[in-house]
Amino acid sequence: ILTVLMIVGLFGALSLTTYALTTQEKINQKEQEKKETENKKNETENNIEGMQTQQNTLKGELNNLNIQLTEVSDNLEQLEQQIEDKENEIAQTQAELADAQKTAEDQYAAMKKRIQYMYECGDETFLDMLFSAEDISDLLGKSEYISSITTYDRQQLDKLIETKESIDTLLVKLETEIKQ
Repeated sequence: ILTVLMIVGLFGALSLTTYALTTQEKINQKEQEKKETENKKNETENNIEGMQTQQNTLKGELNNLNIQLTEVSDNLEQLEQQIEDKENEIAQTQAELADAQKTAEDQYAAMKKRIQYMYECGDETFLDMLFSAEDISDLLGKSEYISSITTYDRQQLDKLIETKESIDTLLVKLETEIKQ
């Protein structure tokens, strides 16, 4: 009996030791799982913090891009306004050029008629007028009349030259505006 008791006691002690080892192993395993879970938790928290930092960085970049987009949009509006202004300037210059060309044509036609009349009638008309004077006063009056006609002719020629120069200036201005 004693032997049996000893054998039973030995098996009980062995079984207790095995139970104690099994419980200790379970505790160790649970502590290991707890550490792994805490590590995963810390890793996840670090990932969240990193993502929040990245999100804040991206928000800042988005704000910068929005500011740049606004600036580009404003610049585009200014350029469109400048284009519209330039087109208006070109249209105005073209209208001025057309008016100047019409004026030049009219002045040229009048000057041409005047020259044709002078050619056909010659200087005899002026001479006849001077020789037909009845007295010195009439001669001076007719001389003054001839002088005013000559002055008028010269003024008309000067206007025609001025108009031609104006046309040349407007053409240069128009070419410059178109190039811009």
